[in-house]
Amino acid sequence: MGNKMKYIEVEHKFNVGKTFDREGLFNKIKMLNPINHFSTVVVDHYFTTERVPHCIYRWRKDPLIEQLTVKEFGGLESEIRFEVNLNVSVSSLDEVEAFLSPLGILEKKKINKHVWVFEFSDCEVVYYQAKCNRQAFYCVEIEATKVASQNQALHLIRKYEEDLDLETFPREKKSLYQMFFS
Repeated sequence: MGNKMKYIEVEHKFNVGKTFDREGLFNKIKMLNPINHFSTVVVDHYFTTERVPHCIYRWRKDPLIEQLTVKEFGGLESEIRFEVNLNVSVSSLDEVEAFLSPLGILEKKKINKHVWVFEFSDCEVVYYQAKCNRQAFYCVEIEATKVASQNQALHLIRKYEEDLDLETFPREKKSLYQMFFS
């Protein structure tokens, strides 16, 4: 990704529902020849803070990665936003809370996800089942990963939407956190 886009996430999310044909989507994706694909179970811990109310912090731990992320948060649209992911090695949730405590933690929330990730040279397509308490969302996300501009990213995402027949689904404008907790 060019410097201009280094810390900008550009993605489209579709809330496809529980009855969505996941296997049909996977077959369409595989026809596009992803360079890698895998499935994993993820636990995401989210934090909102008093001192940085326009950002949300996420600690993600799964068998493949462990990251601490800061994302722009709170707007009406999550299509294009600031995001930085740091690979970390943390032994406990307590350590993350201690690290964030100077920012004044307001809320702590947890979302469990089962994700299927398909990586391409220019984007990532992810299907996931996200659960928290008794609520669940079933989503497809397309995120541009190696682009020089926001316009290029949006054009690329729309191409994948067409290739995967996702244009019939309304695009979800809220972040996953907002879908669950607002």
